[in-house]
Amino acid sequence: MQTPEDLGESQPIFDDVPYVGMIGIANSFIAFNNEELTGFQLLYGWIGPATLAEQAQTAAHQLVGVKRPQGWSNQLDTEPLINFYIARKKKFFSNESMDFAWALDV
Repeated sequence: MQTPEDLGESQPIFDDVPYVGMIGIANSFIAFNNEELTGFQLLYGWIGPATLAEQAQTAAHQLVGVKRPQGWSNQLDTEPLINFYIARKKKFFSNESMDFAWALDV
């Protein structure tokens, strides 16, 4: 979950991060040796009210006795979340004390 810094403000705050909950699962696959690395990750899930982030944060705040966040009515809408990530790294110089590699991450 992510919330803006000012939890007491009930109106949207446009110069800070939004209220948003995210729930998802990710699978990562990596193959590497001493010269190169290739990996990818697939993340899928949901953002928004369906994640129950508001209820989780409110319960946690009640449990520890701190102020209840006021802006969850402004959170991002429920939407699916899909992210694909790939990484490729390969050494171009190596000696006993250091390695240099190029990397491409998308």
